[in-house]
Amino acid sequence: MDSFFKQVRKTENEARRWKYAAWTLPFIALVILLFVNMIGWDTLYQKLIIVVVVAFFSVSIFWWWWALDRICHVIQQLHNTEKRLTEVKSEIVKTRDSLKDL
Repeated sequence: MDSFFKQVRKTENEARRWKYAAWTLPFIALVILLFVNMIGWDTLYQKLIIVVVVAFFSVSIFWWWWALDRICHVIQQLHNTEKRLTEVKSEIVKTRDSLKDL
């Protein structure tokens, strides 16, 4: 059970970092592109556009795999919970039957 709570805390921390990155990185990229465009460095601007697009694409792919991994962990925990609840139910039924026999 302790490992479950560690996993929950880990997921919360990772989700917080993804959220922070989703809020800040696009604005930073836009400010840099705007600055380079205002200065007039056209070749650098064009290269930065490519770098920003590739970076956003890469981050979206990593985020997607991270999200799928978290979903798999949740499904695994739900399956474990179902098995344990089924076990508890069968024990309750056995106990009830034992009490009826008394």
